[in-house]
Amino acid sequence: MIWEDFANSLWHDWRGSGASEDRLFQASWRQWFWSKHGPDAARMPEPTPTELAELQRLRDELRRLTAALVGARRDSLPLTASELEPFQAELQEAPFRLDLQLEQNALRLERRPLASDWQAIRFRVAAAYADMLASGGAERLRICDNPDCKWIYYDETKNRSKRYCDDKACGNLLKVRRFRERARQHPKT
Repeated sequence: MIWEDFANSLWHDWRGSGASEDRLFQASWRQWFWSKHGPDAARMPEPTPTELAELQRLRDELRRLTAALVGARRDSLPLTASELEPFQAELQEAPFRLDLQLEQNALRLERRPLASDWQAIRFRVAAAYADMLASGGAERLRICDNPDCKWIYYDETKNRSKRYCDDKACGNLLKVRRFRERARQHPKT
């Protein structure tokens, strides 16, 4: 999902080294993201410093809102309108054209950005996240249970019980850590 790839452009070393990097400021990450989600896969414009700051602000807002939604679910507290205000401001700036498409005897409403630059990407990310929330997807939002990882993901499991972004990486790492901790606390004599 475009919003998921975008929100995770802030990377944390899931193995616990404490290292992190903001991939939004790396040309190679932007090229990967543009080729996957950009309106014109062949032509990626270089973002201006202002666009990078706006993209970073949106990414930080998605991460903040996701953490609030995940925390609210755990504490049974609803989100307030004031918690949604910064994200609402992002959505209100979005310049889109609406097109009704006929595909295989079905109608589909499509939002088309009026630009094909990083602003358009920013608005597509915000719209995709808003669509996910409006369609009831907030209950499937997760932040990896590995405290070193902080990866945001959409839990697509049937019973909504996924705890780690990747069971083979973070899941196994934490299982090994728990096993070693138990072995230290209860050594065999």
